[in-house]
Amino acid sequence: MIRSPSKIWEEYMRASSGEKRRIWKEVTDSLFHEKVPAPFILATSLLLDVKDTEKENIDSIMTKVREIALDKAKDSASRKVAVDFIRINSYREKNLKGNIYSFDTLYEILKNEKEDIKLRMLAGDALIQMGSKWLTRRITGSEELLTWLEEKRKETERAIYLKDMIKTWEETFMMKNRDAHERFLAAILLSLMDKYSLLNSDRLLAFLKSNKVFEIEDRILLKWREIVLGRLEGLKKRWTVDDIKDVRDELSFDELQKIAFEKPGVLKEAQELAMKFDRGFFEKEYKQRD
Repeated sequence: MIRSPSKIWEEYMRASSGEKRRIWKEVTDSLFHEKVPAPFILATSLLLDVKDTEKENIDSIMTKVREIALDKAKDSASRKVAVDFIRINSYREKNLKGNIYSFDTLYEILKNEKEDIKLRMLAGDALIQMGSKWLTRRITGSEELLTWLEEKRKETERAIYLKDMIKTWEETFMMKNRDAHERFLAAILLSLMDKYSLLNSDRLLAFLKSNKVFEIEDRILLKWREIVLGRLEGLKKRWTVDDIKDVRDELSFDELQKIAFEKPGVLKEAQELAMKFDRGFFEKEYKQRD
């Protein structure tokens, strides 16, 4: 099947229900088996946006796309398209472990200084849009990459599905009668979020340090438990200016007060942020507490 993604989409839109299932299977089979899968990754993404029938095997597609993104033997174009696919379609995967693996894939690419800088940029942009600006501050690289990431962190664009995903993860985490493993996965994902981890660090930290999660054997999950524990421990002690910068456009006035009055290490930055809401009220409140 040698057709452009747009041609495949056009054919799909004209097809009957039975033909659509055939085209979907043909495209996704090619994604799995073609030596150069880029066109089929793009075509799959286009077809996923057609809200007609339930698409099959989403989780296995996400797993394969993550493999392609990490596979240095694959052509550059396919790896870049795979990274973009993860950014756009992660929310479709209902498996929480798969969600964590997507963050892991992007982070492994971003931190690898031997990777192509354009691929690293794409991975960094994906992490930023998916709510994890703080992860992009952990990496080293060329001045070009670090400057580019700093500029991207200043942008306010987040993935449009992010709020819904966070809501789902929070519901899972807060339900104490849910399976402990599922709550653990949700806690990891919530800890990866810039704003949620900032405002809920104590609760997440207490759960992740409890005995309930010590039976986890998955290497990647254990790695991310340690990474987010490090972040949460740091947030418990002190919020840095960078922590505030990463969520400054997402904070309410009440949340700004929490920063200003409970975390004096960043009081100056918190004052500057609060002034854009109500400078007079903030100064009055601050003098009363001084």
